[in-house]
Formats: sequence, structure tokens, C-alpha cells
Amino acid sequence: MSDTPCIIPPNPDVSGIGVRAAICAQNLACFLPVVIHLSDGKITKAKLKGIKDQSIGMLAIAFAILFTTIILAKGAGGNQTITSYHAAVVLDLSWMSNTSTWIWFILYVHYRSKRDNGRTEANWSTWRDILLEPLQDLMGWNGTDSYSTERNEGDCENVDIAQRIWTRTKYVVATVRHIIQRLCRLISAQPVLTLGSIHLSLMAGIGIWLWSAPARFGQPLSPNCDPILAVVGIPVRFSSTPLRILSLAIYFIVLIPGFNLVLPFLFFLALHISYNRVQSFRRYNDTRKSPAPYTAFLVVDLACLVAINILFIIDIELTLRRNKGDENGEENEWGFGQVLALLLLIIPLRDAWGALQEIREKLQGANVQLAKLIRRECQAEPLQAAEEIERLLEEEADPNFADNHFGSLLQMVAFHGRIDLLQILVKAAQSEVLNKVGGRYGTALCAACANGKHEIVEILLERGG
Repeated sequence: MSDTPCIIPPNPDVSGIGVRAAICAQNLACFLPVVIHLSDGKITKAKLKGIKDQSIGMLAIAFAILFTTIILAKGAGGNQTITSYHAAVVLDLSWMSNTSTWIWFILYVHYRSKRDNGRTEANWSTWRDILLEPLQDLMGWNGTDSYSTERNEGDCENVDIAQRIWTRTKYVVATVRHIIQRLCRLISAQPVLTLGSIHLSLMAGIGIWLWSAPARFGQPLSPNCDPILAVVGIPVRFSSTPLRILSLAIYFIVLIPGFNLVLPFLFFLALHISYNRVQSFRRYNDTRKSPAPYTAFLVVDLACLVAINILFIIDIELTLRRNKGDENGEENEWGFGQVLALLLLIIPLRDAWGALQEIREKLQGANVQLAKLIRRECQAEPLQAAEEIERLLEEEADPNFADNHFGSLLQMVAFHGRIDLLQILVKAAQSEVLNKVGGRYGTALCAACANGKHEIVEILLERGG
């Protein structure tokens, strides 16, 4: 072995504190809107859209890191290049960068499980059909295509060979064109899952490239350099054969677009479905209408994501610390790459803040509209705006919203004795809203008693109000 000391070439634009801080911060910050969205136990289309916009912004930065790695590894970066050691750090960061994809899926499961119109039951057969929908649409198995793929073989036998070739060519071209159209439709319908899957495939390609021949990846390390990587906190030499085999196996599994999403989806759904099966035993003695699927374990899924992200952060920091003696001081120098990474952090943070503000403004607007409608309908007979009221409630308008001297809209409806309006609001309200104390009359029950609305009193008492 050579006596030349091992010196790992510096690459602050990859492993510098600024880059690491930016990527870690944006991935952990993406959980903030989720916590706020789940605070009321509801996920709406508006909330999903906000998470979608935020996720796309984060995935764009994740793609930039991978493309930069490819450019540097191919030697197209001029004087700048990348070593296999730094590529391993990039791959750890890239695993974290896909967090937003899993967050969106977990919230999508929550939305499908709790929506008022067509709830999705927590069982494997239902979710299997949902997960297969994109594949069926892509392959045209769901019968949604407007073109016919049937060919009249009898007619083809009566024409010359050139005409038959031309007919078959047109058929193939039409088939390819419609597959491309279906693919574009799929990307447009599910941009987060599509980009997340492509990101995983690109990351897997780099991982296979790296671990197939680590010595030939990018700028070679000196022969006596054998960095230490942290794998779940355990120190492992870069030259470890088991590490290489395990890494190749994992990256081959996540290489194929679409299929690389299946295993994480199955993991999240397994927790969700198993928890609902356990809870289903408690429903047998419940004579009320079958409740919506429980979503408590979706919160556990999110907690697992946080834990996995923290584990990756610990591994990255341990890897850099254990190899600090083989790096020169330039590794910690601040340059354009690190400053740019921190500046780009503004984009996902801005998207997250914008999504929160948009939902807040929309919610306030819906509350005001709902209050006006309820106030008007309390004076009208019969009910004229039931559909509009239900639409506003679906958009997260709050039946708990205070109006004038009434502590809530439920109190207003109870005071005026409007059973039809009460039924709509009670259906959308949480159980604790019925007992909310506030306003001139205290509760909805007291408001009904104050105005002699005995039927309202009976309904509220039956519902625990």
C-alpha cells in the first residue's frame, strides 16, 4: 500500500454546511403545513393543492442536485468534479428530497378516507383498484379511449403487401400516439407522484452507476483512501462488499418508474388498514351509522417520515465527521454553490407560506359567505340555498363561526328553529361544536330554549348537545 496520505478532494458545493442546511431545512419545513392542515382533522382539495405546489418546488431542487452530480461525474464541469465519496452523500440527500412525495400520498389517503362524497374504505381490495387506476389508464384498459384498435384482417388479405404494411404502420403510430396522450394526461393529473417517481429512478440510475464501479466514478480517490460511511449510525467502509451488494439491490428495486412507488405506498397503507381492522372490532356494538375509516395511523406514517429524515441527517453528519481528518480545510469554505442553495430555500418556504395564507384567506371568505347565507335562510321559507351551504362547508367553512350576538352559526339556527339548516350544520360539525359556549345564549341548546324551539331542543339532546 502506498504511504501517500489519503486526502479527499473538497467539494463544498455538495457537502458544505450551506447545502446540507438548505436541503435538511426544506425537507423538515415541509411538515409544517401538514401539521396545520391536520389540526382540524380534515384534508380538502384546496389543502391538497397547496401541498402539491410545495412538493413540485422541492422536487425541482432535488432534480437540480442530481443533474449537477451527473454533469460533474462526466467531467463536464470544467475544473470542478465529484468523487464517489461525495456522490454517496448526494444520494443520502436525494432520499430525503423525496419526502414531499410521500407526504402528498399520505394526505391523499386521508382525503379519500374522510371525504363526504364517496369515502374510500380501509381495505386492500379498494386501494388495490385505486393504485392500479394509473396503469389501467396508461394502457387503455379502462375503456376511456375514443379510438378503436380493431383491425379487419379479412380486408387486409384482399390488398397488396404495400397496403397491408401501410395499414399496420398507421395502427402502430396511432397506438403510440394515444399512449403518449395517456401518459401526458397521467402526468397532468398526478404531477407530484410522477415527478417523485422519475426522481427516484434518476437517483437509482446514479446509485447503480456509482456502486457498479466506485473506483471509476467521477474523480478517483487515491488507492489508499477508504472513507467510512454511516449506515443507520453504523460505520461501514466504502469498500465493503456487503454494502455494495445491498446498495445495488436497493437501487435496482427503485429503478423502474411507477413501480418504485409501490413499496412505500404498501407500507403506509399497511399501517392504515391494519389499524382500521383492529378498530373495527369496536364497531360491532355501535348501532350508529358506520363511521368513516380511522386515519390516526396516517399521523404515525408522517411521524415515521420525520424519523427517517432525522436518521438520514444523522448518517450524513456522522459520515462527514468520521472522514474530516482526510479532508482539507476547503470543505468548509463558503462559495457560490452554498449561498445559492440557501437562497433557493426561499422558494419552498415561500410556497409553504403562500399555501397557508391562501387556505386561511379562502377559509375566512367561506365563513363570511356561510354566515350571510345562514342569516338570510333563517328568514326564508322553505330552504333555498342548501346546495350552496353544503358547498361552503365542504370548502372548510366553519359552523362554529361566531356571528353578531350568536356564539356560533349553530346557535343562530337553533334560535330561529330551522330544523333543515340545523341538520346540515350538525352533519358537518364536530361533536364539541354542539356544546360550544359563547355569545348571548351560551350554547345552541340554550338558544333554542330561549326562543321556545322544542323540536330543536329534542334534536340537540339526542345528539348530546
